[in-house]
Amino acid sequence: MASKSVAAGQARPAPVRRARQARSQETVNRFLDATEELLRDKLFHEIGVMEIIERSGRTVGSFYARFSDKYAVLRLLRERTEERARAELERVTEAENFVGAAIEDIVAAVVGAMLTAYQDMGPVYRATAAQACVDEEFRAHRREMFHLAATRYAELLLEHRDRIGAADPQRAIDLGFSLLIGIADQRLLFGPLGVTDVDEKHLADELVGLALHLLELRY
Repeated sequence: MASKSVAAGQARPAPVRRARQARSQETVNRFLDATEELLRDKLFHEIGVMEIIERSGRTVGSFYARFSDKYAVLRLLRERTEERARAELERVTEAENFVGAAIEDIVAAVVGAMLTAYQDMGPVYRATAAQACVDEEFRAHRREMFHLAATRYAELLLEHRDRIGAADPQRAIDLGFSLLIGIADQRLLFGPLGVTDVDEKHLADELVGLALHLLELRY
């Protein structure tokens, strides 16, 4: 049955209509999976709604019963990806993982975890990073996600404050983390921009070295 039109003054329907039954959620997941698969080979702006529908194996009607457009799909896909990334981040940065660990081990673990997340979730990260340039909601969620990561990282490192020689330890930690995210974003969106390039292993080593240099460690 067709839905009633929205009366004047009432809120407009949300662009994403949340699934309330298991079967409906399965259909939503198929659209999300299809979009994520397409993002492995294409940029988001190159993907049309019909491609998502065809890849999902569902119908046009089932798509528009749940989403207003492909950007609504990307919003849910971003949420799903962030949930995975957040869970992994919380696992990696649990304080008990670093009992007795040196500050060098903490930096290496966090840098490695962040680069792995970019590799594993690269297609969705690329799409959401690009969309964040024009969509405040996407920017807000990226800020929240990385603020959490930066906070957990700083808490771990500041347990070793006595070894940090930088005049402003928190600023040095933040700058190292910002450079990590900036370089990871740049490689994801544009590929190598300089004259030289390194593989992921050497990139991780160089980012760890840079972060430690900014901390001006005491030995």
